[in-house]
Amino acid sequence: HLSSRYLEVLSGFVPIAADSARGLYRSYAEAIAGDANALGVAVEPSAEMFANARELADELASELTGRIERVLARDASDDESSLASEFGAAFRELKTDYVELLTKDLVSSLLSGWLLSCSDAKTVHWVRSPRPGCSDCEDNELAGQIATGEEFPTGAIGPPAHIGCECLLVPDFA
Repeated sequence: HLSSRYLEVLSGFVPIAADSARGLYRSYAEAIAGDANALGVAVEPSAEMFANARELADELASELTGRIERVLARDASDDESSLASEFGAAFRELKTDYVELLTKDLVSSLLSGWLLSCSDAKTVHWVRSPRPGCSDCEDNELAGQIATGEEFPTGAIGPPAHIGCECLLVPDFA
């Protein structure tokens, strides 16, 4: 099954992302609280992090399947060369237009998921990306400090709030 193949690859990335998240948030704790250990952390990635990888694997498989079905649904009178060209274009578009965004979403969801499920952060706040195009997240940022796991105004508990979201969830220190 296509989704299982994608999940195999993405699941291998989860422990790497967890280590990176742990390092990022330890550095953040050092810079803000003056103590890299100010945030208690779990050693192993959480089940939620693997669930995020599964959701993105399913989404990627669904998108690829949809693109293939659209190519096959076109006029059956197309010759083999034209059909092969359309398949190639569908894969290229998927790679350039979609996979990059999904990869960013995976990293974002794994960072947020790690903070929410592998740390002892009691409150968090949303930091909106400085890049243009993330204006939907402004309300989340304006919400300020909220209890870990509560929903922000957009209904998200952490980034990504939309495809391509580059925002960051950060813990608050007393």
